[in-house]
Amino acid sequence: MSANLMRGAVPPEAVASLIENHQADVVALQELPEDNGWVEYRNVIGWDSFHRLGQGLGIAARRTMDVWSARARHRPLVVADLDPDHWIDLQMPVRVINVHLTHPFVFPWWRSAASRQSQLTAIEAAVEQGPELCIVLGDFNTPSGWPTYRRLNRLMVDAAADVTHPRRRPEPTWSLRSGGRRLLRIDHAWIMGLAAKDVAVAPLFGSDHCALLVHVEVP
Repeated sequence: MSANLMRGAVPPEAVASLIENHQADVVALQELPEDNGWVEYRNVIGWDSFHRLGQGLGIAARRTMDVWSARARHRPLVVADLDPDHWIDLQMPVRVINVHLTHPFVFPWWRSAASRQSQLTAIEAAVEQGPELCIVLGDFNTPSGWPTYRRLNRLMVDAAADVTHPRRRPEPTWSLRSGGRRLLRIDHAWIMGLAAKDVAVAPLFGSDHCALLVHVEVP
C-alpha cells in the first residue's frame, strides 16, 4: 500500500483502518510527520518493522526488512529488502522502493527538473542493482504519458495499467482537495519480476491523494 498523508493531515487511525481492512503487508508512506502517533499503532497493526527516513518518507511491514536510504537530490528514496529468511512465503528476495518525486512546477522550474532527474537516476540504480523482484511505488507527481512516466515504463511494468481492461483507464489518485473529485493518476506502482493481480484506490481521509493498493503475486 502507498499513501501520501498530506503533511500529516491524515490521522494514524485512518491509515491503520485501511491497512487492517486490506491486510497490507508493506506500507509506503509519503509526507509522514516526525510525531503523529505512529509508534502507538505499530503494535495494533502488527508491524514488525517501521522506519521513518528523511523528507517525510516512511515504510512499515509486518515482518523484518533491511531498510536503507538511496541518496538523490532534494529527496532520497526509501529502499526495503525483504529476505526469505524473514518472509517465509518468498523463495527469492524482493526489493520495495518508496518514492516521492519533487513536484515538477516548484519554482524555479529548472531546479525541480534537476531534482527529478536525480531522483529518477537513483530509482533506476536501485532497481538495476537490486534483486530480480522489485516494486517501486509512491507519489511520482507524474501523470501517465509524461516523459518521467515513459522513462520508468521502459524499465518496469505499470501494475495498474497491466490489470486494467484495455478499453478503460486506471483510476485517478489525486484531487485538488481532500474528498474532491479525483482528476489525475500521479500515484503509481511499477513492478519487475512480479505479477500484478489487482490494483485499487481507496479514499484517504484528510489527504488530496487516495491510497494505492497493489496485490502482487510472487513467483
